[in-house]
Amino acid sequence: MQDQHIIETEPTQREGIFVPLDLPGFQICQQFWQEDGTICVTIMAQTAQVCCPRCLRLCTKIHDRRLRKKRDLPCQAHQVHLMLLKRRFRCEACQAVFTEPDTVCGRRRRTTR
Repeated sequence: MQDQHIIETEPTQREGIFVPLDLPGFQICQQFWQEDGTICVTIMAQTAQVCCPRCLRLCTKIHDRRLRKKRDLPCQAHQVHLMLLKRRFRCEACQAVFTEPDTVCGRRRRTTR
């Protein structure tokens, strides 16, 4: 009777890959595979405050977050998409709402350097 019941002592490990990023000042929030074999890596800036472009004061109040899809170099024949979580800040001094600068690719670019 004991042979009929199999109890797994260790959980099965899922296949995974570590994507090395040469992006100082950013942290990886999430990393997953899509069904088509694309690797998606969600990243966010590590800074807690950004300078307001209007009045040049430091802002810490986050108004909103938005995902921006960027392409990176392939990793072992798998396409890599960076999902950049860009934060929008509200300046408490002048009430301006602005998005943090894109230091990953540059302004209005969709691929990494």
